[in-house]
Amino acid sequence: MANKICVYAIAKNESQFVERWYNSMKEADYVVVLDTGSTDDTVEKLRNLGAIVEQKIINPWRFDVARNESMKLIPEDCNILVCTDLDEYFDTGWGEILRDKWIEGKHVVCDYTYYLANGKKILYNKIHGKGWHWECPVHELMLRENGSGSYLPEETLNLGEEIVLHHKPDSTKSRSSYFELLKLRAQEYPKDYYGLYYLANEYANLDVQKAIEVAKRGIYVSDNDHYKAVFNVQVGRLYMQKGENKKALVYFINALNKCKEFRFVFLLAARILFDDYKDYNGAYNLLVDGLKYSYFHDYWFEEQQGWSSDYYDLLTMAAFYSGRKVDSLIYAIIASDKSKDDQRLKNNIQLILNNLTDKEITEYEE
Repeated sequence: MANKICVYAIAKNESQFVERWYNSMKEADYVVVLDTGSTDDTVEKLRNLGAIVEQKIINPWRFDVARNESMKLIPEDCNILVCTDLDEYFDTGWGEILRDKWIEGKHVVCDYTYYLANGKKILYNKIHGKGWHWECPVHELMLRENGSGSYLPEETLNLGEEIVLHHKPDSTKSRSSYFELLKLRAQEYPKDYYGLYYLANEYANLDVQKAIEVAKRGIYVSDNDHYKAVFNVQVGRLYMQKGENKKALVYFINALNKCKEFRFVFLLAARILFDDYKDYNGAYNLLVDGLKYSYFHDYWFEEQQGWSSDYYDLLTMAAFYSGRKVDSLIYAIIASDKSKDDQRLKNNIQLILNNLTDKEITEYEE
């Protein structure tokens, strides 16, 4: 049977995005939309362009219920299902690539590149086969019919940047409902650390101490060291928000003891050692460990600062003030190369050269 694609989505008052979204999605065999109560011309626009649209009010509102209802619109003869939102769009050519490379009976999900609104690039997997449903009232999860969200690597069609989806939302649109839905999710799924992470973020702007309590709960319920590290970093940053850097450092070090993969965590910890404790040797050793153990992830938790001039700038200063002037020069050159227009980083190179002695160079060579 030839592969057939159906794009399915939910919508409410998305008129401004309809044309961009549909023109991107029309490479599918079918485009179906569940409208959940638009009062603008979203439905009319979608139907005029060729989308199959049904309307249904979801009350009380839950994203998982809405997405599952939208899946009922998918024609039976489609075997590749693509979940998107109207404030997203694909780069052209995705449909042909997906049809050509999807192997029915083998692939159950497809990984592809997703550019978030903040420009961060991650791997995404909301392209899937049949036999899936959505759970959780917000930041919903795609699960198999047996309740499992897991799958084997060989079941994944990994297309990387062959398929690229962009997220360009309306920044003025209210997200006030998310907070209550996240609290509901925490009640329904008390061991769901993924939801707790987002709930702590929502609390961070309202009640930092409550945010810390939620994030600490996330540490407790996480079932692997990776997520325990994620929550330790979150708690550390919340303590920094309160100005309690000593406590923050404890949690950053805890995170690194659980998982050394993320370079920016080394930077967070080292900056406190450098700025607050003047522990230049400790900061230097921590940053060098970061170079040794970390690697870049196409993952939502990754942060670019660990791979920018910021990291090497702090390494430059930590090396210099701990008496490693030749190392400091090397890192100053790298920092300057990463931010070629930053005059201060260029000046650092000359400052270090002016302070280097022949003896220090000779000892370094030896």
